[in-house]
Formats: sequence, C-alpha cells, structure tokens
Amino acid sequence: MNKKILFFDGWTKGIRNFERLCPSFDKNGIEYKLFHLGSWGDKSVPLQESIRGIKCYDISYYQLMIYQKLLRKKNQIYY
Repeated sequence: MNKKILFFDGWTKGIRNFERLCPSFDKNGIEYKLFHLGSWGDKSVPLQESIRGIKCYDISYYQLMIYQKLLRKKNQIYY
C-alpha cells in the first residue's frame, strides 16, 4: 500500500513549512500534496499548480466545500 500525506494550509504561502519534509518522503516513496483554501480569499488563485515540487490543489479544484466529501471523492487514505 502506498503511503500518502495530505498537507493542509489556508493558502500556499505556508509551503515553506512543508517543503523541508519532502526529501524524506521522496526517499521513502511517500506521495504528498498540498490542499488549501486560497480561493476563499482570492478568486484568482490557480486551481492546481506545483510550487517547489509540491503539487498544490485549491478547494475549488474539487468543486466541493466540505472536507469529508473531498476525501471520500478522492477515495484515498491519507496518513
């Protein structure tokens, strides 16, 4: 089973807090992505982008506003 990490932040400006973990995750074959709420404050935020090698997804990418539904829709387990 592949291990997956879901980073969560209000926006992408906090990515520096997560990027220090990525080399270890890469070394151990752990997938990761950042989920954020940037469009709640700025409608011009990209739906999907890569910042410093981290895949970032705004909540509007999923067209859902409830976190539980988001995780069920993805049908994936994040540790």
